[in-house]
Amino acid sequence: FSTLLLKRARERPPLELRIWVLNVGKQVVSLTVAHAFAVVASIFVSTTLQAASECAWYAVIFSVDTVVGTALALILHKCALQAAQLYVHKQSSLSSRARSVCEMVVNCGSYGSPPSLVAWAWQALEWTLCVLLARFLCATVVAFLGPTLLAAIAEGIDRRFGGHQGLQLVSVMILWPLLVNIAQVLLQDAVLRAKRLHGGNGVTIVETTK
Repeated sequence: FSTLLLKRARERPPLELRIWVLNVGKQVVSLTVAHAFAVVASIFVSTTLQAASECAWYAVIFSVDTVVGTALALILHKCALQAAQLYVHKQSSLSSRARSVCEMVVNCGSYGSPPSLVAWAWQALEWTLCVLLARFLCATVVAFLGPTLLAAIAEGIDRRFGGHQGLQLVSVMILWPLLVNIAQVLLQDAVLRAKRLHGGNGVTIVETTK
């Protein structure tokens, strides 16, 4: 959060505060859901495999989620925007409500004037679903590689800290996620905010139905 605050302070001109809060809100929702999913998955995997501690498994799952999951989420987000725009253009029989929802999703980072919480909610839902689907795909990878490669990595993390559980907890649950999330939120902020001439991810912005 402080990283995004610093980024806004350095922007010229800075993004309007209400728009910035809504953009950040989408990331808060998706990161909270992703964190909860990672915690549950790490407990399940550590209980099932019993090859390393829950803390070590969290480090492994978080790393896979962040590197692979973020890339997948961005790809899914781009596909969702393109699908919504194509649906609007191709479906002449589309109801006004469905068309409005698709247009709000396509206008990623744009919430109307004045900003609409309904538009924000649909965009936040679309992005969070992309994040969850990406995390589920990552969990599938973990399930297949868990008993072999990932278990060895998790055991190596436990050995590296040599039984110093307090240091391991701070490093794995606070410091490492903090550093990685700084890079993650900056990348996601660049994707989730409105573009000047074209919609995010290469799609043309369409006017949101009022």
